[in-house]
Amino acid sequence: MKSGPQGEPVEGWEIRLDYSTGPRADVSPQLYAVLKQADGRTPLSELGLTRDLHAELYNLWQERFFTLTPIGR
Repeated sequence: MKSGPQGEPVEGWEIRLDYSTGPRADVSPQLYAVLKQADGRTPLSELGLTRDLHAELYNLWQERFFTLTPIGR
């Protein structure tokens, strides 16, 4: 859990690479919910990916937080 300005716990969502010192980025709760449903077979468009979430996802993809592949691979 993250800390606020006074050291109080605040709820937050983030994505990070799979090693402890790797980069991390905050994500919106809405994008987190979409990514949580991702199973490698269902298109993101069927998981509730909106135009705003697409832009957020694209920015994370540009920073190489994950790889997108065609369905069935």
